[in-house]
Amino acid sequence: MPDKFDSKSSAHPRRGGDNSFLQRWKRVFPPYAKYAIFFACGLEVLYHAFIMAINQKFFDMASKIFPVAFEMFNDTMRRGASENKNYHWGPEELAQLNLYETKLILMWFVSTVAILLSMLSVVPQFCETEEASGEERTWCMKKPIIGAVMAPVLVGSVILVAIVLTWQWFTCEADSRLFNQLFNDALKEEQYLSVIEREFSCITDDDKEAEAVPGGWLEVIPESITGQSIVADAAPPVRTCTKLIDGAILNNDWLNPLFFVFIVYHILIVLLFGYFNDEHYTLPCTKTPPPSESDISGDVESGARLL
Repeated sequence: MPDKFDSKSSAHPRRGGDNSFLQRWKRVFPPYAKYAIFFACGLEVLYHAFIMAINQKFFDMASKIFPVAFEMFNDTMRRGASENKNYHWGPEELAQLNLYETKLILMWFVSTVAILLSMLSVVPQFCETEEASGEERTWCMKKPIIGAVMAPVLVGSVILVAIVLTWQWFTCEADSRLFNQLFNDALKEEQYLSVIEREFSCITDDDKEAEAVPGGWLEVIPESITGQSIVADAAPPVRTCTKLIDGAILNNDWLNPLFFVFIVYHILIVLLFGYFNDEHYTLPCTKTPPPSESDISGDVESGARLL
């Protein structure tokens, strides 16, 4: 008949004692072990930092090109729309491009919030307390209420990112096509092109022969630009404004990989989180060294004294 200690230990098995598939799914609930949090929050920080930087870059480009482009579109409607019956620029197109900027700002904001919450969720894993038995436990394992409060907030921020990302995925391609069509068909006066050249440090004149170079990069900066011929090795490359403007609006070339990576890495989190959410889990590269002879003899000595 098992003694009292055995019955108690069988009623409360160690968290890592059962690695069955069902048990791993149960571990998605608090308390949360440190390796599970490091795994999930690390991926969240990495992805959202990347997507935040992309949206910030495209917003910077839009904030530079939209003011002068809108003036070009207005000027085209005043002077040249009669020649091109298909050209149309009005409040509806303006609202669509302004909404495009709003999408970028919104994505930047929600991804920043997700990064901050992910980093905040990691903090309790570095705070450990020592139990009466001498075992050190993190705050999240000792007080599951911490995970019960922080997890829904973090998941909510990730859901917001998913909503905004899906919105961008469905609509930004149309925004890109609209802007490129309006810009390509607009009357390009020198006063507008000069502003674009200054803002993007690029060149627009056809007589500079930049388009003949693969990728739009100049191997030699023509003398007409600088007063002397400069080889590319002696100066930074100059890119045509056409190439920059064609890629100035966020489109599916960026959003397709971002969208599918978002799905894939969250599937990985769902599948592997329960595996890592084990208080007694150790990394494969971490091996506990075998006890030395002095430790063994010390333990035997201590036991003999107790007897």
